[in-house]
Amino acid sequence: MKIEKLPSGSYRIKKMYKGITYTVVTDYKPTQKEALQLLAAEMDKIKPTAPAKLDFEAAAEQYISVKANVLSPSTTNGYRGILRNISGNFKKSDNTLKTVYRQQWMKKKEMQKFAAQYITELIDQNP
Repeated sequence: MKIEKLPSGSYRIKKMYKGITYTVVTDYKPTQKEALQLLAAEMDKIKPTAPAKLDFEAAAEQYISVKANVLSPSTTNGYRGILRNISGNFKKSDNTLKTVYRQQWMKKKEMQKFAAQYITELIDQNP
């Protein structure tokens, strides 16, 4: 937390929390305790927005466009080539991937259960 006097005579309290800078301006120099209370009130006012849900492909494209002035053209072309060659399941959003893997896991478990029952029946029929 940083308290600084402005040219106008007011005091600015700044604090960065989880990547967001919170600022409060007062007419008087607050104590540390008052400054914390003022910042807490300011943090309560501002509700953090949930990050947009991006699938892998959109996030990768966003990264490439942000880094376009730093990366060489051959690197960006290489990244885009990799994106074209990645399988469709990997490009889906995280929640969709979890659902797909959960479904695959359940199918596998059902098949294992079915196989165990079938083998048990075969053993029982052929003593």
